[in-house]
Amino acid sequence: MNKIILATGVGFPVPSEIEIAPGQAERFFYQISSGGIPVSCTEQISSTNNGLEVVFDEPVKVIEGRRRSFYGTVTASEEVQGGRYVITFCV
Repeated sequence: MNKIILATGVGFPVPSEIEIAPGQAERFFYQISSGGIPVSCTEQISSTNNGLEVVFDEPVKVIEGRRRSFYGTVTASEEVQGGRYVITFCV
């Protein structure tokens, strides 16, 4: 019997924590491993009503190789209050 085993995985964002002041932005990245098969992915962001905006460089990810890095930017509005905020996204 022939078996084909493939795995797709998403790595944690780097850096995992970002410290920015109001009006500033910072870049981050994460990796998707596709096991060598073509994969198409999109992000779903939660917790976005806190004065922070997350924008991904590519809204739809297409991976045709084994591993690829994807980049995004988190921006704090001028009005954001100081504190600790958590934004999660699923791919």
